[in-house]
Amino acid sequence: MRRITTILIVFVALASIAFMAPTKFGHINSNELISLMPGTKTAQESLDTFMEEVRNQLDEMQVEYNVKLQEYQDNMETWTALTKENKEKELADLQQRAYEFQNSVNQRVQQEQTKLFEPVSKKAKDAIAKVGEANGFLYIFDVSGGAIIYFSKESQDILALVKKELAIQ
Repeated sequence: MRRITTILIVFVALASIAFMAPTKFGHINSNELISLMPGTKTAQESLDTFMEEVRNQLDEMQVEYNVKLQEYQDNMETWTALTKENKEKELADLQQRAYEFQNSVNQRVQQEQTKLFEPVSKKAKDAIAKVGEANGFLYIFDVSGGAIIYFSKESQDILALVKKELAIQ
């Protein structure tokens, strides 16, 4: 019986020590971290190049439409009804193609952005997790999303630790 009492006292003592241990909370602005990472510049340049190509395609479609519209306006008086109808259909088709292309552009840009920034984002998340585990944080909050309205001064900003982990100056 004495042995069970001793074990119980030791267990209660250890449990109370564990509960008294300070909990560590950290926060980081992941957008700031990612902007400092070396891969971000390359990914942004690739995204800018992709977006320039998309803009060029849109410009080409607009020029083609404008040329055909001008031709239609200049010659509509001399064309037969059938030719006018074909030209109007051609203009409508060009407009429809441009409209569909514009609608798909946002989705394509988002996909490209995700593809290009995924490695950088994963590297940042892995480094944050590694710092969190190595430094005994219970939670690390990302303040870049704006969802965290307040954090105590006891919450540690871990940006410097993660920059050190990623060897960023």
